[in-house]
Amino acid sequence: MAFEDYRPNKGIFGSDFVGFQNFFEFFQSPFAPRVIRNTLVISFLQLAIEFPLVIVFALLMNEIRVGPFRKTVQMLTYMPYFISMVVMAGIIVDFCKSTGVVGQAIGFITGSPVNLFGDPVYWRPMYIVTNLWQGLGFSSIIYVAALAGIDQELYEAAEIDGATRWKQTIHITIPGIANTIIIMLILRIGSIMSVGQEKTILLYNSQLWETADIISSFTEGVNQMSIIREENGRLTVCYNNETMWIEPWGENALRVRACKQCQMPTEDWALMNRGNYPAEIQVTSEGASIRNGSITAKVSRAGVLTFVNQEGKVLLEEYVRNRSDMRSPKCSALDIDAREFQPILGGDYSLTARFESDPNERLYGMGQYQQPYLNLKGCELELAHRNSQASVPFLVSSLGYGFLWNNPGVGSVTFGKNLTSWHAVSTKVLDYWITAGDTPAQIEEQYAAVTGTVPMMPDYGMGFWQCKLRYQTQEELLSVAREYKR
Repeated sequence: MAFEDYRPNKGIFGSDFVGFQNFFEFFQSPFAPRVIRNTLVISFLQLAIEFPLVIVFALLMNEIRVGPFRKTVQMLTYMPYFISMVVMAGIIVDFCKSTGVVGQAIGFITGSPVNLFGDPVYWRPMYIVTNLWQGLGFSSIIYVAALAGIDQELYEAAEIDGATRWKQTIHITIPGIANTIIIMLILRIGSIMSVGQEKTILLYNSQLWETADIISSFTEGVNQMSIIREENGRLTVCYNNETMWIEPWGENALRVRACKQCQMPTEDWALMNRGNYPAEIQVTSEGASIRNGSITAKVSRAGVLTFVNQEGKVLLEEYVRNRSDMRSPKCSALDIDAREFQPILGGDYSLTARFESDPNERLYGMGQYQQPYLNLKGCELELAHRNSQASVPFLVSSLGYGFLWNNPGVGSVTFGKNLTSWHAVSTKVLDYWITAGDTPAQIEEQYAAVTGTVPMMPDYGMGFWQCKLRYQTQEELLSVAREYKR
């Protein structure tokens, strides 16, 4: 698999062979020196601290002669190993946060509570100590078994010769398990570049990446590539427990929906007339694209969306600052996603959708707000109706696209110079519609075609609009009424 562009849907034998490409990409990454350094430092700390302490613990266990006490110590030291890593991570977080037992104890000594997860300096000591807590007893089993194999007559003879317990340990016990120690040391050195990622992924955050990020956790994040396929005339992208649909909806337009539920919600909300517009879909090893008329959506293998027009000019691009794609120039340790679903009680999500922002872009529309700006760039607007406020979340951009936030939930939108962010307080799905056009009039027409238009005034009602506002006399009013009656 290391020499393949592995795809779960294709399997090991169906994935493309890429040779050393994965290794080239890793070593060319700006994060490679850091993750290699962290991996080696943690491995050497484990070798220098954990490895000898396990042997010392086994020797101490061998010296315990009281049966019940020995069994109690064994149970207390072996038990943490059999606790789920997820549960163990939760315990460690509760203990080490600023309000936890460890954080409060350090605060009692230093004068202020310490959050061990907020400073990268504390990560390595915390990692080693928690490793010892969880694995000290279990790791000593092999040495305890080796100690049980030492001939007891050697101890009896040494005791007759006047050797103390310390000298018996130095001259009998340690030589007796020397072969086991050497074998375990060789195995440990052989896996010096292999540090388990489970605890790291469960515990670390962006504040700890400087010292916590290791090779296994880094590649685990990088390998979370999306599964892209064409089905029912749409492009389906499955990525990071999320399903996204991109489908043609109206002329020169695409509709994007994404959710983290087992089924995509079926409500169309403001969108009415889909029309029959077949799309051109292409899926490659690098991603996929879907084209409807003059607009094309490109999806990277990390699930990032970019919209371009018929000339290849970028209209809108999702804002991503994470490490899901090492080859992206926007690869970053900030860990900011374009589509962020935060679960809330009741089964809904607090949703944020982020897009790159062009500082020179001009934005118009969005309904009626109590503010004097025609160009909405730099504004923050509430997505809610109020007295004297009508929110219509459709905008026209000077870059040549129209955008409809097709979500009835209350929220807000920020048109910043560095970031455009749409937020829904409570929703089940991300849903928006985007269209491309050469003129604002074309964009408005395509918007009206999918959302509906105001019906024409009927002929029988047209005349009433020509009536006079006021009548001077009753006879004047009756004469007009007689004409309509006639």
